[in-house]
Order: sequence, then C-alpha cells, then structure tokens
Amino acid sequence: MKKRESYLNENTIREWLRDLDGSPGRSPLPRLARPALVMIDCQRLFCDRKSPAFIPAWEEAGKRANILVENFRKNRSKIVWTRHISSDSDPGRVIGHFGGRPIPKGSPLSEYSEGFGPIEGESEIIKSSYSAWNGTDLDTLISREEVVVVAGVTAHRCILTTVSWAACMERIVVVAMDAIASQNDDLHYSTLMVLANGHAHTATTAEIVNSMELSGSGVAP
Repeated sequence: MKKRESYLNENTIREWLRDLDGSPGRSPLPRLARPALVMIDCQRLFCDRKSPAFIPAWEEAGKRANILVENFRKNRSKIVWTRHISSDSDPGRVIGHFGGRPIPKGSPLSEYSEGFGPIEGESEIIKSSYSAWNGTDLDTLISREEVVVVAGVTAHRCILTTVSWAACMERIVVVAMDAIASQNDDLHYSTLMVLANGHAHTATTAEIVNSMELSGSGVAP
C-alpha cells in the first residue's frame, strides 16, 4: 500500500474531473438554496502535522474546506461538525480490527485542528463509528435542509460511509471532492469513483460555491 503523500493539486483535480466525466455524480448540481454542510472529523489526529496519523493532503483540502465554511457562514446556512471519539464501552471493534487508531475522549488529538470547529449557532455531533448518521441526531439536525454537502476526512472511511449511509436514507449529497482527503491519491480517487456512480454528486469547491450563489442560498424563512 502507498505511503501517506501530499497529492492534491490543480492537475490532480483536472485529471479526476476528466475521469469522472459522464458519471451520474457529475450531472448538474441540484439547487443549493437550502443546503447543509457536514464537516467530518477535522481533528488534530488527522489534520495536524505533528500527529502520527497526519494526512498530508489535508493541507490543500483544508484550504478548500475553509472556503466552504466561510461561504456557508456568509449565507447563514446550516453547518454541522463531527468529531470521532472512541466509545468507552466499545472503542471501535471494527475500526480496531482493521488497524484503526482509537481516539479516546480527552485526548488532545481528539480536538479540532486550529482554524476548524463550530462557532456560535453551529452544531456538533460526537460519533464513534465511521458513519456520521449512526447513533447520532444528525438526521434531526438537518431535517429541513434539502441537500447535504460533505467535506473533511478521511475520504475512504468516514466520508465514504457517511455518504453511502445518506444514500440509503434518500438524502441528496454533494461531496466536495477537493475538500476531502485520504492517505494517498489511490484511496481518494477510488472513493470518488464509487460515490459518483450512484451515491452522490461529486463537485469541486468552486462549483459548489457558484451553485450556492446562483441558487440564492440562505436560511429558510
């Protein structure tokens, strides 16, 4: 398996867009007049350079994720942040079985990376499995929002599972393809190929922001 690498750049994104062309996930975006943004696990474990599980590609993906957050805040649209915290009773049986790293409550690495995390008026959910829907009140928090935009880490685990689960719940999802990250480009690319073929829209941050502007995104009256 490839080592962790910094692979995300404009050339990579152009190549992915070319390969995804014609897939269901590259069909025109739905109106984003009332979207929700779900920011997955922007925690120090994954996003800080000094962490043993640092994801190098997040340095670029995080810049685009911040653009999304800024635009959702500007438009007063719903934002929900997730943090992955290992359960005291079951510290991640499946995650641990496949070599995943538990994130205990109270660990400094469980906190949000600098520049990320909820501000007043935004919501947070704590999850202990890959899916942000499993055992949380995410569905209730965004029950009025018509489309769910997803960004964060990691693409091949929590992003993939959260988006697939949303499809089972008949939720329309847009994956911010350049505002998510994995350990390497193969994992990121394969995640996009799966999700774009029957689970979700895949769009760049610029495309999402443009669609929000055209749709007159904002809080519902």
